[in-house]
Amino acid sequence: MLCSRLRGLAQDCIDKHLNLSAIFYADKLVTFSNGAPGDVYLLAQVRGALDGPQLSLPRSAVCLFQAFPRACACFMAI
Repeated sequence: MLCSRLRGLAQDCIDKHLNLSAIFYADKLVTFSNGAPGDVYLLAQVRGALDGPQLSLPRSAVCLFQAFPRACACFMAI
């Protein structure tokens, strides 16, 4: 009963783009449902919507930044 109510509140917050509230309810849901896979996915979905896609640089780009810091600083300023 409690889990279905929390699930509904989290989904309602997602639909209304209230991401911080959705994270709150989804986090409580994961706790009360003992980490049910669907509820963990819901929490991950909300966290992804809030954080946005993560940009990861390939290792070669990181090496270039370390090898040529002044050139990369000029590039980053553009």
